[in-house]
Amino acid sequence: MPEKRKAQGLKPLSAYLTYGFVQNSADWFKNAGKGEFVYTNYEARPCELRDYADGEKKEELYRVWDGFFTLCPEWKNAANETLSLLGDPAAMISKAILFDVRKCEGALYDNTTGEGCAADRDEWLRDIQVDLWVVNKKMNFTDRIGEPSF
Repeated sequence: MPEKRKAQGLKPLSAYLTYGFVQNSADWFKNAGKGEFVYTNYEARPCELRDYADGEKKEELYRVWDGFFTLCPEWKNAANETLSLLGDPAAMISKAILFDVRKCEGALYDNTTGEGCAADRDEWLRDIQVDLWVVNKKMNFTDRIGEPSF
């Protein structure tokens, strides 16, 4: 998708917003009941065919999203930690996956060229819609430990 935007003469999305996935690990038993919360960042990248569950409709599910900018998590981060689920978010010990979208706030979006956030970002962002969809064929939502299973 970045190549398509460039070919159309458009600024990269990072000129307007940043996005990624965050794993929230919570343990309410620590710190005398005040809890300990660890937030680990994971990169987001355009979804590929390999991101869809195996099966006869895999390619159909992938192609249905042509024309949309879809993002998938990179399952391992720089520290080689794997994005995973644990328990229910309301449990005393849990891991949840969050999708994080933030407005570009003056920071450089490209350290190599020194380009900053787009001047028209406020106007551009007024016309954007961010939806979170979990696309799956058969995801086992009762398996609450480890990587999501299908």
